[in-house]
Amino acid sequence: MMNKVSKKRTLVFGSLVLLSSFFLLTGCGQNQADKSVQNSKTVEMSKDFNSSAVEKLRIDSGVMDVKIEEGEALHFNVKYIEERKPTMEVKDKTLNFDSKTNDLSKNDKKLSLSLTFPKGKKFADFNVKQSDGVVEIKGLKTQSLKISSGNGSITADKLTVIKASSISSGNGGVELSDLTAPGLNISVGNGDISVYGKEVGKRQYKEGDQEKALKITSGNGSIEIK
Repeated sequence: MMNKVSKKRTLVFGSLVLLSSFFLLTGCGQNQADKSVQNSKTVEMSKDFNSSAVEKLRIDSGVMDVKIEEGEALHFNVKYIEERKPTMEVKDKTLNFDSKTNDLSKNDKKLSLSLTFPKGKKFADFNVKQSDGVVEIKGLKTQSLKISSGNGSITADKLTVIKASSISSGNGGVELSDLTAPGLNISVGNGDISVYGKEVGKRQYKEGDQEKALKITSGNGSIEIK
């Protein structure tokens, strides 16, 4: 019996050591990546796309701040690290953007992506994946939407979604104004929920068509619908 207990303790201890090593190595990897770009120069790039040829967007912004709004054309303006030029390409009516900054832990260089789209443009799907930074959206109309941020606030004004969609922030608040959606499914881990000026709960709030609802979650931060 003593041998079995001893073996269990050894296994538990070994597992903890492995987990600690994993997190340590992961953190070290990010720190090394951050240090490697400390003295790097930041440059800007602009590019236009034919909006009629694009129905979906996939944006992997890494640690870039993101601003999306109506304009005159489907236009990208990017501030990036010189050695890490982002990629942008259209394939099967999907515009894919990769910031090449996912191994960085923070945005010391004030990297950014500014995207405009023609007024009246409606997308079939819009996806933004971010590890750290601010996401700002204005005037976007899309059938479905998915925005996920590990760390940072998300704000949207005049946002319209038609089908089931999601907005999530691991650490940061979410603020939406003049929203059009079939339904809402809101949940927070730590923070308040406010809908049209009324405090509606500390954990969860639902209204409308739940099969097509916009699901909004925050692990740490308040959610406000104006």
